[in-house]
This record gives sequence, C-alpha cells and structure tokens, in this order.
Amino acid sequence: MNALLAGITKQLKDVYTISRGGLVTEMNCNLRVVSSVDDIKSTDHVFQVVNQADLESENSNKFENVKVLGNSTLGTLNINILDEVANRIITGKDRRTIAHEFGHSAGLPHMGLLEDMNNLMIQSWHIQDAGKDPSKATFLNNGQINLMMHNYINGKINKVSPVRSFLFKKILTK
Repeated sequence: MNALLAGITKQLKDVYTISRGGLVTEMNCNLRVVSSVDDIKSTDHVFQVVNQADLESENSNKFENVKVLGNSTLGTLNINILDEVANRIITGKDRRTIAHEFGHSAGLPHMGLLEDMNNLMIQSWHIQDAGKDPSKATFLNNGQINLMMHNYINGKINKVSPVRSFLFKKILTK
C-alpha cells in the first residue's frame, strides 16, 4: 500500500504541478494509508482499490467492450481504481488513471472526441481508438484548471467523502 501511495502521489504531482505561460500550480499531497474505515475523516479524499465487478456496478456509462479502469463522481471525494491499475501505478506504467479520476472529483467532465487527444480528461479508450498512447495524455488546459478552482471556491465540490456510505452499502449487499 505504501508503494501505491507513492505512485499516486507522483502521478498527481506530475500532472497537477504546472508552470507555463504565466500559469503556475503546485500539487501538494498529504496522503496516508489507513487500516480501518474509522481512520478516514469525512473530509478526506479516499482512493479505493476495487475489483472489476465493483467498478462496473458503480459505473453509469457502460460501453460494449470497454474495460472500466476507475471511476469518480463529479465533485466528490471518493475515487475507485481497479486492482490491476493499482499494480500499474506502482510500476509506473500507468501515469494518468488516478489524475484523470481526480479531475472528475474536482468537477471536470470527460472531453469530447474532437478535442485534443493529449488532454487528461479524454477517456483512455478514445485515445487508443485514435492510435495514440493514453499514458501521454496528461495535459490540462487553462480553462480546466480555472474550472477546478472555481468549483472549489464556490462550493461545487462535495467536501464530505461518501466512502462510509459506499462501504456500508457494499457490506449490506454482500
């Protein structure tokens, strides 16, 4: 779990620390591994490693032959990633899934097919269909960064983690 924590921290810092054209942002991460749901504060961002069935049951956008790698609801503090993605983050082979889902938690929607294929918020399978490498699609434009800041400042981000209700629902349904 500590190796995953290091990989998540690196990915978030690599994508969200920006210095270009007068725009400067710095990502500071203060992540920790917890051993109990009771150790999670209601205001914590939570990264959960789940299996494929859990992701598919939580995913509202089902596409034929598309494997869901992670999910997050716009503006919430909970991010789910597939267990095999966690392994790719640890090895450095996945450089965008956490950052992409984090973008959703900051209120960024998916970008359209005709947008820049280097953008972080394009879904991986669109990038692959265009014959490009998804791991290189980590760019955020100034408008997206401004939208994230606007969402946070204006309270459009749910500052209470839904992890407890998510886990409680899972316990009740198993």
